[in-house]
Amino acid sequence: MKYFWLILTSILLSTPLLAKDKVKVDFFVRTFCDKNEIYHDDSTTVSYVLYATVPFAKVDCKSTFKPRNAHARPLNINRHSAQGKIKKNGIIYYTLVWEQYVIRPTKMADIKLPAMEFEAEFHFRQPPCTLFEDFFGSAPPPLALVVRRKARNKVMKISVAERPRRSTRELMREGGM
Repeated sequence: MKYFWLILTSILLSTPLLAKDKVKVDFFVRTFCDKNEIYHDDSTTVSYVLYATVPFAKVDCKSTFKPRNAHARPLNINRHSAQGKIKKNGIIYYTLVWEQYVIRPTKMADIKLPAMEFEAEFHFRQPPCTLFEDFFGSAPPPLALVVRRKARNKVMKISVAERPRRSTRELMREGGM
């Protein structure tokens, strides 16, 4: 009976060491476009926004932005200070505007925005290994648990249309030709 209690106590004290931390992180990418249909001589803004249920520690983009049938000009944004919060469907998400582009069509064909692949790191405080580490204050500083996730958005299509011709009456109303 004495050995039984000894074995049971050792199992209970070593359980935190054996238990693997299961951390759930939702991470996804959304592409936002100002207009779904643009005229041939017009432009639009495209934004890639990253969402996660915990704050971002590090983010890398694994692909390059090369739209088909369009010219892209990146906007200069400071993405290191652009992390924010938003609430969607009762869940709080941390957001990061990764990149914004001004898109201008080069021909009369649909613009295809490529799928971008992102890899993010999230850091968590690792719980103490034993029950007495935090109590006596002799524990080393807590190590961060690093969780890596990948996300990829879908290919997006923007329709390009020819600008409608205006009648002479419309031109005269505007003040001339």
